Amino acid sequence: VGYLQHSSLSYYYDQGYLSIGRGNPYYFNMNESLLINPNIIPTEYLWWKHRNKLLQFDWGILMLSSINDNNRMINFHRYAIKNKKFRIGFSEAILITYQDWSVRELAYVLPASIHLETEENRGINANLIWLIDGMFKFKDWTYYGEILIDDFALDGNSPPQMAFNFGLGKKLKKNLINIEYTKINRWTGNHCDPEKVWLESNLPIGHSLGSDASHILFSSHTKINKNFIIELDLQYLIHNDLNAVERLLEWPNGLECDHNFNNIELSESIHSHNFSYGITIDYSHKPNYVINAKLDCIRKDLFWGIGFVFSY
Repeated sequence: VGYLQHSSLSYYYDQGYLSIGRGNPYYFNMNESLLINPNIIPTEYLWWKHRNKLLQFDWGILMLSSINDNNRMINFHRYAIKNKKFRIGFSEAILITYQDWSVRELAYVLPASIHLETEENRGINANLIWLIDGMFKFKDWTYYGEILIDDFALDGNSPPQMAFNFGLGKKLKKNLINIEYTKINRWTGNHCDPEKVWLESNLPIGHSLGSDASHILFSSHTKINKNFIIELDLQYLIHNDLNAVERLLEWPNGLECDHNFNNIELSESIHSHNFSYGITIDYSHKPNYVINAKLDCIRKDLFWGIGFVFSY
């Protein structure tokens, strides 16, 4: 595949695929994953997915843009059990920085390394994140959710850097409706070292909400006929007055790495409440092309876009 800023070579086989190139790979969820969302910018990547009956394994590497002449990279593994009715998966992802590639950095990209042990033994102060995802289908309903653990203080002297979402969907004739709630704690995705914050080129790598935010999302997908599809989404958003990038860069003054928050006076987080909505229309007269029109209203500001996709 090759177009504009994307180019990739993928090999598919009965049990999975191997893909390498430049693009914006993301974790699948009904909307956005808490770990890697579909809106990140194109990056060089390697992704291997393998399935064996009920078991699945993913191994991926994302090469991020450098900061202060330090190279940045994310490596992740996902171990999952899946059938037609349910799935449950565990992922470990780590963001490291380096200047010169050596054996020490190589330990972080091995297909089956345990990142927590690697981080402790190799001496790189990396940003480690765990994710548990699940999905269950019962009759016409689909239930799904994710729990993300960025950091958790067992002694209770630091706030938990966690996030979660939960949603359900149902098919009603030609309609697919979905309701989802997402909550991201204040320091989730953040880090004492700004080079290891869960950001890429001023875009959140995880959920686009950033941190210190939550939302309730309602969406519907309606197939009018074989040519027209209409998608609607309504969102009630709660967050502090900073934007998503500023919230992820926020860190308590004077707080060093590996120190508790218990003796640091934190500023109060004042939250705002906003309502937004959007509509997307897809038109396809023939199977090889699609015209897309999108209109969003966010904080009384209108955003629109028109796209065209042709394949052969």
